[in-house]
Amino acid sequence: FTSFTTLSGALGEAPILDTDLKPQESLGGLTIRQPSFTQSGVFTSREGHILTAAQDFSGCGNLKLQDGLPLRIAAQNAKLAVLVPKQGAAPPSIGQFETQRPYAPQYVALGGYSYGGKLGAPTITMGKLQALTDLTGRAGVARLELDSLPGDIGGPIYDQYVSVTGILLPPPPQRSRQLPANVQFMANWPLISEALIAANAAASTKTETVKLKPVDLANLAQKTVALISCWP
Repeated sequence: FTSFTTLSGALGEAPILDTDLKPQESLGGLTIRQPSFTQSGVFTSREGHILTAAQDFSGCGNLKLQDGLPLRIAAQNAKLAVLVPKQGAAPPSIGQFETQRPYAPQYVALGGYSYGGKLGAPTITMGKLQALTDLTGRAGVARLELDSLPGDIGGPIYDQYVSVTGILLPPPPQRSRQLPANVQFMANWPLISEALIAANAAASTKTETVKLKPVDLANLAQKTVALISCWP
């Protein structure tokens, strides 16, 4: 340590820290208006159609895309909804749907805005497709083993070839029977195709045969996953 020299005084504060940042929850002392809830979806067409999970949208005075673009409901059933921009807007990319019956068990990945857009990009959550039916044996809804957050609802479930094999549904109502937290359900292609047909929305059904790396999956999700917000 003989090469070190001691200097008197102290360094001043680094200018880079003096950025006058404001809390995200307020601006000028006023609370920033927040949406009632947010959820995810996947772009299905060049016209901007978004496939997502059906929720109670009756309290939404406005449905908006992440950039503030107003959305309208093109079709909705008990499980799924198709939204479309009120003004034409082409998405960066669209999801590629797997139309063949998937196999189970297999590892899958969920793309969704888990934290309501706070991170600026969708997150990827790994999980497992456990069964091709729900717990009662009903087809059309498959069972997952996957940890998710409310913002993930409506997000696409990707298979190992990064084709969209399902849409994450809201958790079933917890009444007298409590399911484990990581038991989730997804709507698969038969229900998806019904919703798209009802909305007169196109979908790409090209089947991929090349596995993508996790970084490629994250990049694809950033282009194909939509953030939807409900405003009262």
